[in-house]
Amino acid sequence: MIGEHAAIAVMGPGSGPALDQATDAAARLAAGLSGQGFAILVDGNNACSRAAAQAATGQVFAALVGDDTAPPGDGVEVSLHKNPLDALAYLLDAADALVLLAGDLRATALLLEIWSYGGSHDAAYRQCVLVGDQWKPIVAHLADDLRLDQATRAMVTFASTPEEAVETIRYYVSATPE
Repeated sequence: MIGEHAAIAVMGPGSGPALDQATDAAARLAAGLSGQGFAILVDGNNACSRAAAQAATGQVFAALVGDDTAPPGDGVEVSLHKNPLDALAYLLDAADALVLLAGDLRATALLLEIWSYGGSHDAAYRQCVLVGDQWKPIVAHLADDLRLDQATRAMVTFASTPEEAVETIRYYVSATPE
């Protein structure tokens, strides 16, 4: 929760062949989520973060690392961090839920960090919506190889499209407290 609004972290790949598709998805997600009253959190000043920040109609917050102090868009509030893990910890603590776009190894690494965070005893539960059909086999293999329990596996939900992800988030999180 940031202010009076639930905050949703929108995270995606930093590079790769799926980047154009991911930036389009990030923009659609941010527009849909902010249109429902959610604040948007982004990680860094990458293409997905810029697309989300530009499409959002409400509050946007960015976790930036090191000398990368340029916000990903106009009106974006910035939180500076010493390293990427500190920035991710900020996002995991501030977000009420997370949306992760498929696309590269970075996105998969973020999923592993989210699972690790969720497995700690003092961490608040954060639902993570994985957007893109390519996530299902990746998650199945990782969950089996890592021998994840049912509670950890339940942290992730799948959505084929950004619009489906917005509806899924609305199921788990209310944009404003009741």
